[in-house]
Amino acid sequence: MTEADSQALRISDGDDGRHDHVRRFPDIISQVKDSYTDLRPAERRVADVVLDDVKYAVDASNAALAQRAQVSEPTVTRFCRAIGCDGVRDFKLKLAQSLVVGALYLS
Repeated sequence: MTEADSQALRISDGDDGRHDHVRRFPDIISQVKDSYTDLRPAERRVADVVLDDVKYAVDASNAALAQRAQVSEPTVTRFCRAIGCDGVRDFKLKLAQSLVVGALYLS
């Protein structure tokens, strides 16, 4: 979503921008959980690794994440796309943002 799309969404919803971060960065963890039953078995193994250790999933390389889930690297990419991300980089960015937002609410 572009900044212009975000602005249009805020205006159409009557939002004053205070909750803009919620619209820009949907909770990727919820997306993983909501998509779980629609995933292929190998993609579910990736989801399991992510949900078991989010911090690891953010920091791990694509190869390390694939190895821990016992899947191929292309399966990790397919998993990311299956949950609505553009790819691994987009998924990890959203996952890292989710961690930061979560930490802000906890402090």
